[in-house]
Amino acid sequence: MVKKTRLGDDADIYKHQEKKSELEKLKNLKGKDKFIYILDYYKLHIIGAALIIAILYTILSTVFNPPPECELYVTPINLMVEPQLLDECINDITSYLNLNTKTQEVVIDDSMNIDLDNIDSFTMSHEQKFSTYLYAREFDIIITDNAFFEQHASLGYFADLSDTLPKDLLEVASKDLMYSLIDETNETIPCGIKLPTDNKFSNYLATNKETIFCIAANSPETDNNILFLRYIYGLENNSVSKD
Repeated sequence: MVKKTRLGDDADIYKHQEKKSELEKLKNLKGKDKFIYILDYYKLHIIGAALIIAILYTILSTVFNPPPECELYVTPINLMVEPQLLDECINDITSYLNLNTKTQEVVIDDSMNIDLDNIDSFTMSHEQKFSTYLYAREFDIIITDNAFFEQHASLGYFADLSDTLPKDLLEVASKDLMYSLIDETNETIPCGIKLPTDNKFSNYLATNKETIFCIAANSPETDNNILFLRYIYGLENNSVSKD
């Protein structure tokens, strides 16, 4: 006759035996089977630990090794930098601006093609990106073609260069200034510069068509915007190093 017990099936004594049997199973496994067993049995613990480590690593990296701060954001629209020359172009501009490459960087974003005379889903998504980045004050310099300039200049997106540029640069660019009547103010201002085809930046482009230089009206990087235009014209940079 089987002796009855008052202990339920979930009693601690049985749980201890189950735990012990798991350890015995593990001891009896070898090589690949043991690895698979551990991975399966402790997978939730492993995943949890991995997530905690990843989060801690991200936090510590951000605190002790923050990403470089963007000092100049250049966006060629309807234009593309030759892919094999992109790094060289960025390094050339970075060197000219005397930036500290550990903490400062130049960004060139040539991902947008916008032609409002031929609207499709592709154009609309890029137009939305352009507007979003512009209002977020991401852009500093816009280099584009005549069509984009004419479609957007009247909206007040581009800075009044007569207020932004120093006198010597205004004199250099005087014959190539492009004007637009701004809808909101009903004023005509110089907000673009038709660049010479042999300028330093155009040497990196995958096209030889006419380009127009504009400064985003809300750009915070006034000094670097001016220096970048000096770079384009091949003028000397006499500024102090930005360490």
